[in-house]
Amino acid sequence: MLRLWLAIVPVVCCSAFSFEQVLCPKVVFETDEKLSFNSTETHLLCGDKNSEAWRTIPSWQAQFFLKSFLQDRGYYRSVYRTDKDRLHVSVGLPSHVTDIKVHGAQETALEVKKKRDLIGRRLTPSVLTEIEKWVIEELQAMGYACSKAQSVADHSTGAIAVEVTLGKKLALLSVQEDPVEGLRPGTLRRYDAFRIGEGFNSRLLKITENRIVSQGVVGSVYFVPVCSGQRAAVGQGAAVAQKVVAGRARSVSIALGANTELGPLTRVLWRHARLGANASSIVATARASIIRQQLDVNSDWYFLPYPSRWFIRPHALIAHENGEQYQSVSLRFGLGVARTWDLTGWSVRLFTGPGFELIRTLRGGGLPLSHSLLLQSQLGVTTHSFEYYQASPRTGSQWILSAQTNHRDFLSAFTAHKVSLQGQVLWNFKDFAPPLWVIGLRAGATVTLTPEQTGPDSPLPLPYRNFLGGSGNLRGFGRNELPEGGAFKATSVYLGWESRFGFFYKLKLEPLVFFDAGMLGSASFSLEEPAFFSTGTGLRWESPIGVLRTTFARGFLSRKSADTEKLSHWQFYLSLGEEF
Repeated sequence: MLRLWLAIVPVVCCSAFSFEQVLCPKVVFETDEKLSFNSTETHLLCGDKNSEAWRTIPSWQAQFFLKSFLQDRGYYRSVYRTDKDRLHVSVGLPSHVTDIKVHGAQETALEVKKKRDLIGRRLTPSVLTEIEKWVIEELQAMGYACSKAQSVADHSTGAIAVEVTLGKKLALLSVQEDPVEGLRPGTLRRYDAFRIGEGFNSRLLKITENRIVSQGVVGSVYFVPVCSGQRAAVGQGAAVAQKVVAGRARSVSIALGANTELGPLTRVLWRHARLGANASSIVATARASIIRQQLDVNSDWYFLPYPSRWFIRPHALIAHENGEQYQSVSLRFGLGVARTWDLTGWSVRLFTGPGFELIRTLRGGGLPLSHSLLLQSQLGVTTHSFEYYQASPRTGSQWILSAQTNHRDFLSAFTAHKVSLQGQVLWNFKDFAPPLWVIGLRAGATVTLTPEQTGPDSPLPLPYRNFLGGSGNLRGFGRNELPEGGAFKATSVYLGWESRFGFFYKLKLEPLVFFDAGMLGSASFSLEEPAFFSTGTGLRWESPIGVLRTTFARGFLSRKSADTEKLSHWQFYLSLGEEF
């Protein structure tokens, strides 16, 4: 008797909330949720008065179309009844995914339970396609270049079985290129994240695609494993075909945004990305906010007579910055040589060269007008996993080491050397997708070495002074709020920890908590009290127009005094497009 009531009660409850929905005089639904159909579907069910051939739709034909449309929405238990050429449909309850089993991939590390956003989804053909695509992507990332997947669903139970044809684990032996008019063959190989002869990995192919498109070299590009025909993968090796749509060489883009530190943001970018047979480029970027305005022009000149990762970069920058504790106008131009490498698991970028900088200090420390001939260098290393998930950070690391040096004896108004190391590391707990828990650490250390006076009357301009505070390091303080009064500091360090939680992944909302710590020092390689801390919480949302991120934090000091008491306060931050 108990089992009978358990079977009857859900039917009675659901029926109590069902209602009649009239799509048109010929089609009536009994449903517990409002159904919507696009104009094409409506014409196929009810007829199209503007088309003689489709003006009248017989009930049997409407039922044929409707069955497919309802299955696309997860309804497989619908009951159809025709009464005087009127189609009555009892829609029934939708089916949902309850279980997923993958057969034929037992020898791999594929764990379908790590795909968190599948169980509970409405069972539709598009979900089956998504599952098959995800399984193939995961297997191709493991080296199974020619794997296949076919899914079968039981709509009565919601169980899905995926049959996998695994194939061999292969190395990538060659790339078959689509030619691009005006470019030397092999030019796009400078963007490769993969290495010929190493294991096939579809994620490295995707990174390569993103690099090429982001640099504007072509309009679109994608790689396809060659798995059939005369050029099929053979033995232990695979080939990929590189498909290219060249698009325009010149492009203009405009971006708008805002955050609470800089106010409204505007960026206008002009690019010519296919200069010469090696696809050299020139880019002009104008950025504007209430605090900072700048115009940056640079060129990547691939000067060798064959495809190479070596290039020369001439660059020029003019900027105006008006912060709480300073205001300056600067002009910098220079010329450097650069190269990129891709190692197993890492990408490396090196730049070095001379430059000249002219700085007009309108407010704050430093000479009213200073100039310097400097040598600038930068070394950046990024894991491929960090780069692959750059749009939605969750794993990997990135580190940037930069240095600049100048001397009074070489066309400079002062002598100073500045070295900075900045980086971040991310861990995705159990490698869930979407992530369940992401832990992030970021750190930075900057030191200025100089024989010049470092007190209140120091001649060193803004680029050689060290600050803390803001979204970049200590989130409980305002942007560059520390040190108070803009006093010269030769050393700064900070360490930040953050946890993001993917509890509300269906809404693409991630609450977060964090803790930051930092210190400053008046002398090189020296730190002094007080230490600065900030702790707080926030929210991250992957909106349709970009990542919206907000934090609310309290800044406090290890040692309080009457002079520093006002530095301890709450700080609110909101931005569109900024990440951890």
